[in-house]
Amino acid sequence: MMILKIVQIADRGVPHKERVHLAVETDGDLVSCLVLGTYFVRPSTFYNISSNAYWFEPQKVLAGDRIILYTGPGSKFVREAPDGKKDYFYYWNRKRTIFGEEKACAVVVRISEWQSSPEPAPALQDAGNPPGAASLQEALEAPSTE
Repeated sequence: MMILKIVQIADRGVPHKERVHLAVETDGDLVSCLVLGTYFVRPSTFYNISSNAYWFEPQKVLAGDRIILYTGPGSKFVREAPDGKKDYFYYWNRKRTIFGEEKACAVVVRISEWQSSPEPAPALQDAGNPPGAASLQEALEAPSTE
């Protein structure tokens, strides 16, 4: 069963406001959830390649809680709502909006298993990073030069 259900994409194409609203359908851990930004190719059929993916960190959630995933910059936080449920705010930290185009859509995936590639040898760890970036994390956080 899916943990999350997409409620809506709000303020499409509006920087710092664009967000995906998700409802927690069943108790679970967000670490098994992934949100992809992609495009519809025809009704009910989306493109299966995405350059925008947000994988949630470990966080236990309860049915009825709400997840708000902003596509822009920010710092995550949790707020207790008047109804006793929790609102979790996450930030994709993208420099540009993701869902501004008419056919853009969000896809939620629940994953139960994964495997990563082995860690590179120490001499290769930072090979391939952009000039001036000491690590991949630093490269991802660096301001755009475009």
